[in-house]
Amino acid sequence: MNGLTLLVCCLMAYQQAVQVGPANGSLLLVGGGVTPNMGQQFIALAGGVESPIVVIPTAGGATEYGQHTPIAQLLRQLGVVKVEVLHTINPEVADSQDFIQPLVKAKGVFFEGGRQW
Repeated sequence: MNGLTLLVCCLMAYQQAVQVGPANGSLLLVGGGVTPNMGQQFIALAGGVESPIVVIPTAGGATEYGQHTPIAQLLRQLGVVKVEVLHTINPEVADSQDFIQPLVKAKGVFFEGGRQW
């Protein structure tokens, strides 16, 4: 009987597991450049042009980026209303609540760049 009780308790605990983040999502992998068709697919997966999108260009290696990276510009040209470029190389800034708020609200996150050599 103790084994059955343990099994029932385990099943109940499993069903009540805490989930953090969205129930599901999509991952779009692109290399060597983004075409407008790929951009449209990304926008659709994020929920459309009204959905907030964050672009993270940090992999490019520069110390600073403005709000007009190539991907951010492409997304705006394709009609996205809210595009925010989020970049820092300072761990303290990256850990701050103010810095991560755009990520919390984002429906799509695009990791841009990277050294190609």
